[in-house]
Amino acid sequence: MSSLLLVNDVVYFGTATTFWAINATNGNVIWSDYLYGSYNNMGGLDDSSPAYYRGIVVTSFTVHYANDTMSVMLIALNATDGETLWVLNEGLSKVTPNLEAPPVVIYSGIVLHDSPVGLLYAVNVSNGHVLWTFRTGPTLSNAVVVYGRYVLIQNREGELFVLTINGSLIKEVQTPVVPGPGNILATGNSVILVGINGVVESIPLFPLLH
Repeated sequence: MSSLLLVNDVVYFGTATTFWAINATNGNVIWSDYLYGSYNNMGGLDDSSPAYYRGIVVTSFTVHYANDTMSVMLIALNATDGETLWVLNEGLSKVTPNLEAPPVVIYSGIVLHDSPVGLLYAVNVSNGHVLWTFRTGPTLSNAVVVYGRYVLIQNREGELFVLTINGSLIKEVQTPVVPGPGNILATGNSVILVGINGVVESIPLFPLLH
């Protein structure tokens, strides 16, 4: 099961085949979307963490093919009734052994999503139009927005990318941290990275952004 998203007394989450909206007070099903019925051999819906913005819920999933590859899909649903608003195919990737579809981040109407495909997508949450992409290499973690102007994302090789909110590269830093599924932690003055190789690194934020 994916992480739970609670908005206005409604719990949103994905399971292996279905995305759900549940009344948090009484447990009643408000709506459910059986995505497996439209996308056979799907996965990753229970990996991704959904995000909410002004009546729209966005999450991601994958579609598997016979040659050990998968497509990574980004989908937006009407939060009230579950109607599909748009679907974006982010491209092909090899099937990953653990996390297939990293969490979704929404900032000021911009959906930020990276994946094993190796592209960070910035997408208009209302209509699904791609605003920009940036090649990071395959990732397992989600993007972080800092000060409303900067985007941080780390790939599986430990490279940390600092971008403007418009997708221009400011800086690329090779770190000793090998990230697994998880988040970059941005505090008031530093960025903290935690790796599956046991390395934890704290990087001063100001010089990283300039």
